[in-house]
Amino acid sequence: MRYFVLLFALVISTTTFSQGIRGIISDYTGEGLPFAVAYIQGTTTGTSSNIDGNYELALKAGSYTIEFSYVGYKKEQREITITDKWIDLNMQLQPAAYDLTAIVVRPGDVDPAYAIIKNAQRMRTTYQSAADNYKVSTYVKGNQRLIEAPDKIFGQEVGDMGGMLDTSGNGIIYLSESESTLYYQKPNQYKEIMISSRVSGNDNGFSFNQARAMNFSFYENRLDLNRQIISPIANGAMTFYDYKWLGVTLEDGKTINKIQVIPKRQYDPVFSGVIYITEDTWAIHSLDLITTKEATKIPVVDTLRMLQTHVEAAPNIWLMQTNTIRFKGSAFGFKFDGDFVAIFRDYEVNTTLDDISFNNEIFKIEEGSNEKSEEYWSEVRPIPITVEEQADYIKKDSLSTIWESKEYLDSIDAKSNRFKFINLIGGYSYNRSYKKFYVSFPSPLTTLQFNPVQGYHATLGGTLTKYFDQNSHQRFETSAALNYGFSDKQIRGKVSAKYRSNRVNYSEIGIEGGRLARQFEASEPITPTINTLFSLIGKRNLMRLYDSRYGQITYGQYVNPSIHLRTYLNYSRDEQLDNTTNQSWLNKEDLYIPNRPGALPTFYSNRAQLGLQVQIRPKTKYMSMPKRRIMMGSKWPTLTLRSTFNHQTIHWLTNNRKSVFATVEAQLNDQQSFGLVGRLNWLVQAGTTFNDKDNEPIAFAYYKHFRVNDYWLTKGNNLLTTFQLVDDNSLSTDGFYLQAHVEHHFDGFIWNKLPGLKKLGFQVVAAGHYVYTPVNFSGPSTLLEHYGEMSIGIENIGFKLIRPLRIDYVRSFSTVGWNFKTSDGQNGVRVSLDLPF
Repeated sequence: MRYFVLLFALVISTTTFSQGIRGIISDYTGEGLPFAVAYIQGTTTGTSSNIDGNYELALKAGSYTIEFSYVGYKKEQREITITDKWIDLNMQLQPAAYDLTAIVVRPGDVDPAYAIIKNAQRMRTTYQSAADNYKVSTYVKGNQRLIEAPDKIFGQEVGDMGGMLDTSGNGIIYLSESESTLYYQKPNQYKEIMISSRVSGNDNGFSFNQARAMNFSFYENRLDLNRQIISPIANGAMTFYDYKWLGVTLEDGKTINKIQVIPKRQYDPVFSGVIYITEDTWAIHSLDLITTKEATKIPVVDTLRMLQTHVEAAPNIWLMQTNTIRFKGSAFGFKFDGDFVAIFRDYEVNTTLDDISFNNEIFKIEEGSNEKSEEYWSEVRPIPITVEEQADYIKKDSLSTIWESKEYLDSIDAKSNRFKFINLIGGYSYNRSYKKFYVSFPSPLTTLQFNPVQGYHATLGGTLTKYFDQNSHQRFETSAALNYGFSDKQIRGKVSAKYRSNRVNYSEIGIEGGRLARQFEASEPITPTINTLFSLIGKRNLMRLYDSRYGQITYGQYVNPSIHLRTYLNYSRDEQLDNTTNQSWLNKEDLYIPNRPGALPTFYSNRAQLGLQVQIRPKTKYMSMPKRRIMMGSKWPTLTLRSTFNHQTIHWLTNNRKSVFATVEAQLNDQQSFGLVGRLNWLVQAGTTFNDKDNEPIAFAYYKHFRVNDYWLTKGNNLLTTFQLVDDNSLSTDGFYLQAHVEHHFDGFIWNKLPGLKKLGFQVVAAGHYVYTPVNFSGPSTLLEHYGEMSIGIENIGFKLIRPLRIDYVRSFSTVGWNFKTSDGQNGVRVSLDLPF
């Protein structure tokens, strides 16, 4: 019965309720040409063949001239008359004959390709902005296949991946198609409305195929393919490319030049292949270009091939007709390939776009777009799906019913819920997938730590997550952790719960409380695992802790896509902690540095705090889909405003003091791309404290603290805002402060120019850090006003996909006043690991 259903569906898939032409577009040997083009002459209406060369073009009754083309092949035309039936029309294309005698090239002459490229460069901006606006119907199909799979990965059986793979480890792992209407308005405004979407094996899923994302324009100087890849006709492209003229051919009365594109250097961000440029108008006619992982810095993608055809949608306005991206890659023993193909048809150029408004919503998926029937897709699909793809739809539609069933999910959970030895390293999870109920426990090996305050201490805890709907929009999460210090013999821990009601404004309320040994800087710059190693081996402990009993309620949501609001109410009782042990594996006679920054006297304090944070990123672009919104970023930096209102009581040995104080802080941060030169991350932050009683001290725990870490080994997160040569809290202040950080990742711009080393794939990074804190006599701060660090380093160190290592040389400077010619700066080498510990 199963095979009868499969056969019936395959027959139905090739039968629609319209008429037109269909067949195979092949080369001169009879081999099907994948993604060849068939369209109505004089229009932008057409289709593309599938990977096997099969095509279908639905047409109304009437007479047409159909043109068939493929990159590098001679265009063919056929006159047809459509009645009420399909016409079978196979088309065999011949390689285009390119005349090499059109231009006489003498020995020593500059290749004529250079003159053609220069003309194309001159016309680049003209074609880039030729249309004032347009509206175009689009179709995008994506297909990713596994062509080889290992038996195991990280000790786990791969199997058939839930029925997706055959016995040889082959199979389609992702298949989707979608229809959209794309709108453009000069100079650079786009909006896309997805009207239909299909994902194999996921009835509730939406395809994220975007026509805009497939509209790669080689009229731009650079194309964003993880790295900025240089167009062969970009300004300055001749610095990166050599060119060779391969001849001309005639097509529709136009002379087409065939130009070979040759990279000068292997590791530059470049393409290789062929680009076709029209004579006299110097527009891109079509192209077939390849780039590699050395160029894109995408380690899992070995090659990426882009085939484009362009059409003159209006006089002197050349726009995309088809774009096909084909790729091959490998990772962790898996080998895969795939393709994404986009068809742009029925352009309306320089028209009145009354049916759309351009705003910050750049992509919208309409309600019900994922509920279209198979009959609908058979009618509208411009590219025939292959037998393999149709079989995948049928198989996964059947499997999805199984995958979502209670029996199947319970059987999978029963297997995955079994405790295994690897869970001691990676942690353990208990799942009830049918009820969308998940519990996770961290590895006990990562929670056993040491510091001189608590001694050896261990934490037991877990997190419970419950989703209330099919697409995980509504979520409840609660966690608990219990910590015991074997030296101070204290039990600490916390419980928390939070509820997210939706994924449109991401409204979330949370409550938590407990008792913790906290670092003074809330972001915890000292990693507990690294601190444990340096303490036990080197008798060097940089972690400064205080005891905090607290309770907190928080609420946050997006007011609109550009503004996020978070507010919280907190009460805490905080107390100074001292070392309770001198234990270590080595240097047992040495003493640990006291846990009191600046020799603070014994105290404890109570604080009630009301906080508000507003995060603003103007003109944030976003995607809309049913019951979900996804923020896409903005060209503007993020402005964060924070303020707190605090009521504090400090209990000293001899008296108690009460005060009210407020803090305000403003922060600007962003990441900016500089094309070939890399990307820049930066952050500037300033703030101050207002105290109702100028002479009343503020507990040190409530000072402004900074990320400091003087270990030579550190975790590679948040290095942008970390001072790496400071071993205490001497920068902390209860007054005004200003800090600025900048970090530039050159992304191969420098390293790829080093002969013999560029094959390693490392990258150069440079950074600068600065903080101003006025001389402060009310706390442990030393006589510092200005402190800064500068560093130069190498990142992306490792092998193949695993590249967690970064090494920096750091130089510091500090001074009172503005005289930076002091000679007391320090030097250091810092190693950071981007690993989960």
